[in-house]
Amino acid sequence: TTLFRSPLSMEMCMLEDDQYTRLIFVTADIFAFDKMIVDSVRRHALLWGIDSECIVLNASHTHYAPGTLAGMHEAMGPYYDNYANQLTKIIVSNLQQLYDGLEPCTISIGKTDVRIGMNRRGVRAGKVVFEPNPSGISIYDTPILKISLNSSRKTIIWVNHGCHPTGMGADTRISADYPGVMKKVLLRDGTADGVMFFQGAAGTCKAVKKHQQELSFSNCMSDVGKNGQQL
Repeated sequence: TTLFRSPLSMEMCMLEDDQYTRLIFVTADIFAFDKMIVDSVRRHALLWGIDSECIVLNASHTHYAPGTLAGMHEAMGPYYDNYANQLTKIIVSNLQQLYDGLEPCTISIGKTDVRIGMNRRGVRAGKVVFEPNPSGISIYDTPILKISLNSSRKTIIWVNHGCHPTGMGADTRISADYPGVMKKVLLRDGTADGVMFFQGAAGTCKAVKKHQQELSFSNCMSDVGKNGQQL
């Protein structure tokens, strides 16, 4: 396995088994994967013998990122064509680096129970409303995968958590939200040399906070810090 970390809040990992089957994983914290990006990555990966079903592109779904989805309605914000193209070039140009850096590894798996988010669809007077719903469906199982590189002695941590990283409310800053805080903590403490956050596709789950028994959605950087520390 090998890992590439980008200053643009993106991580790439390549795995290869003893049959020379290669898998590529790309996690994104401050952008989304447009069809243009996906098609380009698939096309270039094929040159390395990597089929499209062996590629996982996972975006964290933060709301605090430049727009990279060409098909989104303009009300959701502008589309930054140059930014999207730059990201694509970074991914495809580093396939060589990923391959050259392959080394034997040991993979361990586990899980934990983390209660950052809560169902965000309540029902009042027969109507669905946007509010924390303790009795609604939420997924708290958080799978963890640890990759220990045998030669370089480095550790890569994968975390798969199902809760939207949208905890700063209407803030306009670019941010990876709580996954970014989690990564900083694990890297700072020496727990890992690389961290990849995989969104658990729990679109109905949003970060919440509790004050005097009253539930509300997270809406500031302080909440983001607490959630990242918890995870």
